[in-house]
Amino acid sequence: MSGKRITEGHIIPVIGKKRSGKSYFLKHEIVEPSKKTRPILITDWEGAEDKWHEYKFLDVANPKHYIGWKKGVCKCTVTYIQQEYESSPIKYINKYFRNGILILDDAKTFNNDKVSKDLERLLIRSRQWGIDLYFVAHSFQDVPIVIFKHMSAIILFKTNVLIDKGRHDFLETYDLLSRMNKTVNASKDKHYSEIEFFM
Repeated sequence: MSGKRITEGHIIPVIGKKRSGKSYFLKHEIVEPSKKTRPILITDWEGAEDKWHEYKFLDVANPKHYIGWKKGVCKCTVTYIQQEYESSPIKYINKYFRNGILILDDAKTFNNDKVSKDLERLLIRSRQWGIDLYFVAHSFQDVPIVIFKHMSAIILFKTNVLIDKGRHDFLETYDLLSRMNKTVNASKDKHYSEIEFFM
């Protein structure tokens, strides 16, 4: 890792191929240092490798489960995000989760028009609600475009596929992200990563 240390999240994509070090970084640099002072919610796709097995499950749709939750880590499993808009966990997170850290593991799950309104509302209101957002993905293509428009920083590990000019070149940060992507991929350290801040 190079660059200055993150002390507050805001909206941050965390991009890198499998076993590049994303989960290790999040667990040791974000989750563990913060779990005694803030609530942390991790979403993951059902059937995926359980990287967060030590944390208890939370029923995101039950408002009672948020009462008095001031610190500690919980996770929820996403099973129906692409079929049932009404069951989107983002909908309930918008209603009930405040003043914490939200890690959306496998952001590709949310790269879907059915959840775009809920997701954009979360991005717009995240500072007002005191929520720091981390969107975890294997590639730039897996991250919903709207996240790049709101991001305050990016954490980039090695990727199998370079950023797609055709999809991302309208972004003001495209040239910087492209250079960053090539620099990280060129490193001989398989866990090398860089952080860039935009705000």
